[in-house]
Amino acid sequence: TERNGRVRVGAWVHDGHKGGALLDSTGRLIGVPAADIFEGQERKRGESYLGVAVPIDRAREAFAAEFAGETRAAGLAKAPEASETNLAQRRDKVTAVVEKTRDSLLNIEVYAEAPKTGGFDPFATAGELRMLGQGSGAVIDASGLAITNWHVVQDTLAADGTQREDHKVQVTLPNGKRHGARVLATSRDDDLALIQLELAEGESVVPVPLGASKPLRRGDVVIAIGNPYGKANTVTVGIVAAKDQDANISGRLHVYENMLQTDAAINPGNSGGAMLDPEGRLVGINSAGRSGAGLAIPVERVREVFGQKLLATMGAFVGFAIEDHPEGGTVVTVVDEHGPAARAGLLKGDRVLAVDMKPVRSPVDFGNLLLGRGLDPMRVDVVRGEMTQSMLLEPLQHDVWRIFRQTGLELKEVDYASESALVRDASIALHRAYTGLTDSVPTQLMAGALRVATVTPRDGVSYDVRPGDLVLGATWTDRTIDTELVRLARFEGLRTLRDFIDARATKKGEPAELWILRDGKIHSTTVPLFWVR
Repeated sequence: TERNGRVRVGAWVHDGHKGGALLDSTGRLIGVPAADIFEGQERKRGESYLGVAVPIDRAREAFAAEFAGETRAAGLAKAPEASETNLAQRRDKVTAVVEKTRDSLLNIEVYAEAPKTGGFDPFATAGELRMLGQGSGAVIDASGLAITNWHVVQDTLAADGTQREDHKVQVTLPNGKRHGARVLATSRDDDLALIQLELAEGESVVPVPLGASKPLRRGDVVIAIGNPYGKANTVTVGIVAAKDQDANISGRLHVYENMLQTDAAINPGNSGGAMLDPEGRLVGINSAGRSGAGLAIPVERVREVFGQKLLATMGAFVGFAIEDHPEGGTVVTVVDEHGPAARAGLLKGDRVLAVDMKPVRSPVDFGNLLLGRGLDPMRVDVVRGEMTQSMLLEPLQHDVWRIFRQTGLELKEVDYASESALVRDASIALHRAYTGLTDSVPTQLMAGALRVATVTPRDGVSYDVRPGDLVLGATWTDRTIDTELVRLARFEGLRTLRDFIDARATKKGEPAELWILRDGKIHSTTVPLFWVR
């Protein structure tokens, strides 16, 4: 219901419909169509396929005096009794789905915090929150994990993909309850994001049941629930118009493949919301729409991205992905070559029973076990054939794995606090080799360095790097219109090296001159830097 008492309807209300009849499923007049939701002022957006109507109860109130004593208006003068019988007649499967999922679907709002007022006053208050956008989402686990679109939360993200501290995500359930939320992981290529609702201790939420889109046929009914144009908890109904559609969506970088197409109204704000089947099961995540056509990411793709990409960025990197097994439990679907799982002996097809003695019944269970986990060895219990096996897996930092994929080098951080003499000598040796001043000392010592743990050259390319070497830096050319200077980038930790590589890597492998310390001496070697997702 709108604030002015009108009713919002998931139907196309054109100018010619105004003053007509809004009927329930038994043919009774329940309202008078009044306008589309923008009342003509937003026609430039195209048709929204959403309308508003004046409830018939408003007509009874407005014309009470005129109807009094008039037999011809007896049907309007008094509302019929709302018995359980006639209410049941008016309800259909859509109503049941809305009631079943009402606690599982989210309205999402993204805010930026304005700079605090007061100049240099340390007691000044923070600025007000400014809304950047709105969208929708679906709860997938009782712990508060929820799925939405990447483009719904993109304005909150820093360059490294983490949520900026001065940006906030707020979610509202249909029952009116509000929660803060954090962006845990994103996949820009798939337009999906995983968020975590901030719940009180012991609090839980209701997940939406996951269905399947593959059995859907063209013509099957689907239901979209979301927050179009800020109109919270809006329900629209349509059919599956087509499957396996590829779409190049305006403002997005990639072509999205194998999408579901529906004629249910999908408008800005519906993004990230649920597409449901008539049993109330999630079959897709609404992603884009235009007049008369909407597109959704199939739930099978959501499961795949959740298991292979979104979970991979939570906690430590373990090098394998799982999915639900048709017979119950989970099964390993991906094992990364040279990754922690491959080294531990895990194979594709293994049935995962437990991690660290805790049962893994679903990919969500697995994600919760990984969330915030450190780098301690992890016990994984699996069933392979008829045998139960236990394996000890040693996780890696995500930056370690990314750099390994880009260079073939597995590196470990060496900090000044733990190996001060080594880092000090390395800082001096690098400074002297770069400047050519044999007696000079740098004005600032390095805070750390990177030790090579393993070397696995990519694409058969060989280079002079060995386990135990210290990677200290790389030279690069800084070019302007008038000058060309060779500069040195020092690598004092994984993040500085990762940022250096990400800025220069190419698919063919951009060559970079790394400066290495081996046996107390500096030498340089060329290593290709490969671009990876």
